[in-house]
Amino acid sequence: MIDVIEDVVEGATVSEDENGFSAIRMFIVTGLKGPRADRILRALTTPRVPQYGEPYPNFPFMAVTSRNAVPLAGTDKATVTINYKLATSEQNSPDETAAPEWEFSSTVQQISTEKDSKNRQIFVDYFFPLNAIDPETGQKDDRAGSGTIRQFGTIIKQIPLIVARAKRKEKQDSLEKSKIFGGTVNKKKFLGDPARFWLCSDISSRTSDGGKTFDVVYEFIRNVSGGNGWDTDVIFIDPRTNKPVEIRPDQQGKALKRVQPYEETDFGALNIDFGRSSAPGGFGIFGAGKTAGGSLGAGQKTILSF
Repeated sequence: MIDVIEDVVEGATVSEDENGFSAIRMFIVTGLKGPRADRILRALTTPRVPQYGEPYPNFPFMAVTSRNAVPLAGTDKATVTINYKLATSEQNSPDETAAPEWEFSSTVQQISTEKDSKNRQIFVDYFFPLNAIDPETGQKDDRAGSGTIRQFGTIIKQIPLIVARAKRKEKQDSLEKSKIFGGTVNKKKFLGDPARFWLCSDISSRTSDGGKTFDVVYEFIRNVSGGNGWDTDVIFIDPRTNKPVEIRPDQQGKALKRVQPYEETDFGALNIDFGRSSAPGGFGIFGAGKTAGGSLGAGQKTILSF
């Protein structure tokens, strides 16, 4: 029968230096059978032997970073050395409610629009004077003196997009969350913005310990799009001129409609928002590196790369 002798004194240490605490714990696993390679593997996978990423007893700020098993020659025993170091965001215990590490970056996307910065239709007015000459015929232009002609236009515009990524070690993979939240927009306030400003573009995960824990990454894209978030305006195009028509007040919702192409979900269920009260890139508390509760919460790390 396999048994474990825990915390052998010889070889065990606890140290502290400029990088924080580190520790070594020693175990002896007995009752191992089979070839040398099998005994080493059984020693590392035996219950009561700490696994990769597990915290130090009664000191959760250190976690297992490496393990080493050595069989004792001519016996059914092996010694197991467990190394602990100060836990980082990549090494700490899995927790779906812990504050994640955040990273923000920005880019631009080119779009065509019929609106200016004040969300007003773009147009120019022109009238042909009485002495207007047609440049093709050299004769008097038949539009001379006919009054003002209004022409609507479309311009190319660069839309700023902010990409936010949250990273956290969790107990489950991201498959079910991807099915629910992927390709949806925030239903409630998120990262300081109102509903429908943030699109969940990706939730992915990977494991380095055989499925015991998962490093999960959440990605969101912020779109201002004329102040409408990810909603968009659709306008009637005159088939004769191939230009958008002038929208009268009584045509709102008819010739001009606001479309919501993405479904809403409550991102609050992900437990990653850290309660900022102003939008990323704005002034207010963001410039001071603060959240609504003061400084960034314990374990919170924010990286800005604009």
